[in-house]
Amino acid sequence: MHEHKRSTTVSSAVYVPPFKWSSENQTSGGGGGVEYQKRRINGLMNKANPTNIKNFIIPALLAEDLTRGSKGLFCRSCIKSQVASPIFTPLFAALVAAVNSKFPETGLLLLRMLALQFWRAHFSKDRRLLSASVRFVAHLVNQRVVNEAIAFELLLDNLLFGNPSLDCVEVAVCLVRECGSFLLEASPTELDRVFARLRTVLAKDEMDNRVRFMIEELFALRMKSFEGQPAVVPELNVVDNEEQWITHRVSVADEIEAEVDAEVDEDMIERLRALQIANFVAPDKEEQLITHQVSVVVDQMGIVKDETEKNLIHFRRSIQLAITDSVDYEEAGNKLLGIIKPGEEMELCTVFLECCGSERNYRHYYALLGHRLCAVNEDYQAEFQKCFVKQYQTVDSLDINKMRNLAMLLAHLLAMEALTWRFFRFVPLTVEGTTSSSRVFLKILFQELSEFLEPRELNERLTQHCSETARYAVELFDYIGLRSNAKNLRQYFENMEKAKS
Repeated sequence: MHEHKRSTTVSSAVYVPPFKWSSENQTSGGGGGVEYQKRRINGLMNKANPTNIKNFIIPALLAEDLTRGSKGLFCRSCIKSQVASPIFTPLFAALVAAVNSKFPETGLLLLRMLALQFWRAHFSKDRRLLSASVRFVAHLVNQRVVNEAIAFELLLDNLLFGNPSLDCVEVAVCLVRECGSFLLEASPTELDRVFARLRTVLAKDEMDNRVRFMIEELFALRMKSFEGQPAVVPELNVVDNEEQWITHRVSVADEIEAEVDAEVDEDMIERLRALQIANFVAPDKEEQLITHQVSVVVDQMGIVKDETEKNLIHFRRSIQLAITDSVDYEEAGNKLLGIIKPGEEMELCTVFLECCGSERNYRHYYALLGHRLCAVNEDYQAEFQKCFVKQYQTVDSLDINKMRNLAMLLAHLLAMEALTWRFFRFVPLTVEGTTSSSRVFLKILFQELSEFLEPRELNERLTQHCSETARYAVELFDYIGLRSNAKNLRQYFENMEKAKS
């Protein structure tokens, strides 16, 4: 008896043949001890492959008591196996889908554990663990274990929110690539928002070339409607539509319950609970509300600090009221200059463009107010420049009314010399370098510029600030119907050639 007791309490690090564990379990009368069940589940996970998953692995897993203690063992085994071998993530997601169809509480538990793992990786800036977490979530979305809303939450409210790090951008690209085919079918409008955000990220000068290349590849894949990247390959389509009767709708911001994982330290659970991360401001279709993002960091002592700008929404509303409720642009300018502190210029410019774009008809009031701000402080010139470049990069996601208002505002500010023409250094004036939406934007822009500037003055400014691409603008103008501009610019270049000769 003494020897037997010693063998059953041996460390799990020591290899014990499966037959010995089975015989010991039966001898002890346990009918399924924790270590025995853990070994069985881990063994099934290790044996799983696309050829045996449906007829052997899944029936064996479902034979386990996954409604009680084995529920946590299965979830931990899935997560640990997926982190160790991320290439097999689709396989593990298929296993979870099969179990979830019979025991939905097990699927929900695993999702809560993944939420906890996501935040732990986010706090510690562990890119490998962060990538594994979102990859697993992506394939659980593909398998309809969890609603696709969680993917957009991860992308728009976390990974790509604000000024994301290169690691977060890389992980976001991975997530979209893994479940983009499903998202394109389930929610194409939200997916367009994600790609609009990626365009903004791509426009940053400090973007790493490797990450830039990954984003460009993702855009190419999106243009082909994710061809060759199916949501679920036929071998892993193990759950019939009739059996997939529950799809969980959860959030990574949900309060984490202590029962999620017995191995998690209680301090981390208390920190997550204290964050109240679920307090987001959801966007409304009729009114664009400011998204409230909770950001946290871990200091050297491991204490989570809440760095949320609690007054951000109130601050932006104050800017909006100063712009829209003033009698004239001079009153609005005085109010804004009294509100804004050094370093907050970008926030003002962002809200300024949103107000202008939301008007039903363009108002010259915005050009006069913008001119005044730029004349008072040169910092506004640089910030407006960045905002307009970002808007142009995301022009495909703008409705025609907002596009027209912003194009006319930019034209007026350029004509009034409130902004420099460096904007065109970031805009390819070629047919190949533009899209249908950007060509509409440029057509409105140059039509307005032609109303303010003489043809020669317009051509001089254009060639002075983008001499390398100005000649290609002739072809672009012809293509978008600005034939008078094309004729004047062509004549301008011919006169320059004659003068040189």
